[in-house]
Amino acid sequence: MELTNKISHLPGVAAIDRLREYEISYEGMPAGLGSIELNVLREYHNADFLSGRKTNEVLAEVRDSNAVLISEPFANKHHLRAGQPIELSLGDGRASFRVADVYYDYSSERGSVLMDRNVMLRYLPDPAASNLAIYVASNARLEDVRAEIETAAEGHRVLMFTNRDLRGEALRIFDRTFAITYALEAIAVLIAVMGVAGALLALVIDRRREIALLRFLGAAGRQIRKLIVIEAGLIGLIANFAGIALGFTLFAHPHICDQ
Repeated sequence: MELTNKISHLPGVAAIDRLREYEISYEGMPAGLGSIELNVLREYHNADFLSGRKTNEVLAEVRDSNAVLISEPFANKHHLRAGQPIELSLGDGRASFRVADVYYDYSSERGSVLMDRNVMLRYLPDPAASNLAIYVASNARLEDVRAEIETAAEGHRVLMFTNRDLRGEALRIFDRTFAITYALEAIAVLIAVMGVAGALLALVIDRRREIALLRFLGAAGRQIRKLIVIEAGLIGLIANFAGIALGFTLFAHPHICDQ
């Protein structure tokens, strides 16, 4: 609490969202339970909800009430939708809530439940924050504010990441994840080329008598090689046109892929 108050009074800090998260079990499956400060969220963050409603409208419904927000993975896993009841184990008892809305979230597969910080403190009176979302003032430099926070947090073990750092790390993980996909694509192309080359070689071997007859009639080796290359080129050209036509068809009618 002391560190949070100290950071909140730094000149370059516009607002702080104190995030408190617990690991809970819902219907025998792990999930996350978190609290949010609605004033900060409404002013500095625009959430996207499945209902399409505006952020202010949804947050007004959650404020100081037994209404919660659930993430899309949580809703899909437990078959919940906006307006349905949900019962959570908080402390030594259980409490009933209503799902105000479902928000888009892809940070956790297990899913999350969010409620107003003031409501959570009624059931779990622990004001300590698990994480801090710090919003920098518009007239402040990010590097200066970061240095101020590091000075204020001296003696505490804290990790700091900017949105740019998180975005860059996410992109790096995606690139590393899809590296195997690119390798598989390269292997598939190589195997396809080898298959086509093998098929053309088999055709040439199968036409040995025809080639021998052409040589007997006076065709030069250069002419026969040219004939084979032209035939292979025509086959490749026709295959390319067929692939392009099929690609345009799938692009114009994407429902074909879903059938």
